[in-house]
Amino acid sequence: MPGTTCLVLRAWSNGRILTVKHRVVLSPKKEQYSFESFLLPNYDVVVKVAEELVDESHPLRYKAVNYVDYVRYVEAHF
Repeated sequence: MPGTTCLVLRAWSNGRILTVKHRVVLSPKKEQYSFESFLLPNYDVVVKVAEELVDESHPLRYKAVNYVDYVRYVEAHF
């Protein structure tokens, strides 16, 4: 599910952490490796914006969502 971690970080940060575009140029003469890291919370965890990141200048941009509902949404749309 490409980009899902970035979507969760965006929701937690109320849009302050954005996706970074990243490209790699492959070298035919050099062996390269990729590394992925995953954090999988319990399905009953609620993903929500940290309260201290919401104020008059930064209104709430993302509603709280149960993690299992988020996973189902991502599976259906990505």
